[in-house]
Amino acid sequence: AQDYKYFPEPDLPPIELSDEYIDTIRQQLPELPEAKKARYKSEYGLTDYDTDMICSSVSYVRLFERTVEITGNPKDSAHWIMGEVMKLLNDSQTLPEDMHFNPDALGRIIQLQNGNKISRDSAKKVLAAVFTDNVDPDEYVKQNQMEMVSDTGAIRKVVEDVLAQNEKSVQDYKNGKTNALGYLVGQCMKASKGKANPGIVKEIVTRMLNA
Repeated sequence: AQDYKYFPEPDLPPIELSDEYIDTIRQQLPELPEAKKARYKSEYGLTDYDTDMICSSVSYVRLFERTVEITGNPKDSAHWIMGEVMKLLNDSQTLPEDMHFNPDALGRIIQLQNGNKISRDSAKKVLAAVFTDNVDPDEYVKQNQMEMVSDTGAIRKVVEDVLAQNEKSVQDYKNGKTNALGYLVGQCMKASKGKANPGIVKEIVTRMLNA
């Protein structure tokens, strides 16, 4: 210390902090990043990669925690943020702290998709509209007629038309080429403009092929 000519600052008196005072300050601190990561892993089952990505920005953390409150699904919430939200940010060259949409919107979009109200592709389109224009997800879905069709009668009519137009694929399936099933289901989804419930479509196509 003498070599570097260190000496006490005469205008700054020494301060001694009690252990009680330090504990009080510690208790008032928000959850620190490492503690938050550990909680996300133990409580939500997220991976190290997931927690590192989510905790890389306070804005991601806030969006994630609000989305989990709404959906009750931490993994879906994390994957949507790390996938679609981060893609939109990257494509638009927007910083996380500059996101301006309603933080409840992502949770609602996930609810709509998981409840088979809209398809995955439609959910991505809704999120893009939310991201750019802060639209209400339910109103946007309604205005753009994006609701998924689960009416088995309507879906059956689509399936019947598709099977009639794809006799070769139908015969391929009956001859043991099971990959023809995926093709026919895809054609049905295309014919319904992506609105038909894919689970119901596959069930009806399979039943009709095996009849």
